[in-house]
Amino acid sequence: MQPSATFHRVLFAAAAAAGLMMLGGGCSKPAAPEDPDVVARVGEGVIRVADVQAEAVRRMEIGRPLGDKGALLRELVEREALKQHALHLGLPDDPAVRRELDILLISKLRDRELLPRQQEVQITAAAVEAEYQRRIGDFTRPAQIRLAGLVLLCASNATAATQAETRARLEEARRQILANPAPGGRGPAAQGFGELAIRYSDDQASRYRGGDLGWITSAAEYSRWPSNVVQAAVALEKGQVSEVLPAADGFYLVMKTDERPPQVTPLAAVQENLRRQMESREREAVAQAYAQELVNAVQPQIYESRLETVEWPAARRNDAATGFQPPSISAMETNAHAN
Repeated sequence: MQPSATFHRVLFAAAAAAGLMMLGGGCSKPAAPEDPDVVARVGEGVIRVADVQAEAVRRMEIGRPLGDKGALLRELVEREALKQHALHLGLPDDPAVRRELDILLISKLRDRELLPRQQEVQITAAAVEAEYQRRIGDFTRPAQIRLAGLVLLCASNATAATQAETRARLEEARRQILANPAPGGRGPAAQGFGELAIRYSDDQASRYRGGDLGWITSAAEYSRWPSNVVQAAVALEKGQVSEVLPAADGFYLVMKTDERPPQVTPLAAVQENLRRQMESREREAVAQAYAQELVNAVQPQIYESRLETVEWPAARRNDAATGFQPPSISAMETNAHAN
């Protein structure tokens, strides 16, 4: 791609300004500026001693090599020349440039005024404990039960003889498990109905795991099996086996194999994370109050009728399909500040 004419003009302006600094040999040196604080004049602007010193300090703080004074000044001259040319081209009036400048200004404003306010936020141990007690349900694991089950499928319109035969098979499985409980040991297949599940269950998800259905907290949570069957299982004592239970699609046998009482995570385990959450929430409230304070100070006037005349762009197809929403201005300002 060939460099644009604008790019050439920018480089020419920078080179011309820098060239003034490098005149030497048989040429006489330019007269010293009247203001002893001025080290260079660049078009309509000047570079002062304080500018050079500030740039030197900035480079030291970010670990950038200083070089010599002349090289640093030439870079400042080049930057000033480029800036003046950008101003001459009217770039500050470009909406994208204005927006970037706005975000930069807001970021600096946050550093100067908002961050000190937010840093004053202190969350006491008493406040953390009160929040913990208020949200104790969030830190409590409810009681759980573990179930195992057998199912022999039988269509509701099957003959009475078929239904009786299917029920009888599950009754036989119940007699066997009561007479010879699963030996226990490692793995779900060694618990519950053990190997009987392979011979007496049509449930492919559990038959090779001793009929194990896993942990649940309530009957409503387990919807894969009929609700009356699961409710019957919940009502059992630990280790107890239900009667054979009829359902629309067959016959079921369930067992409560284990249970866990409710478990509360202690305050000590969550207090630091809870404190950070509260601190973040409080600092966000400070930011919102600060922004509203500044809005109230300028007393904005909103002209709703003129707002109606704004032509609104149509949503792009991908945005409409995914429900995409562009980030808010405040969020972008926060991201700019974070970067």
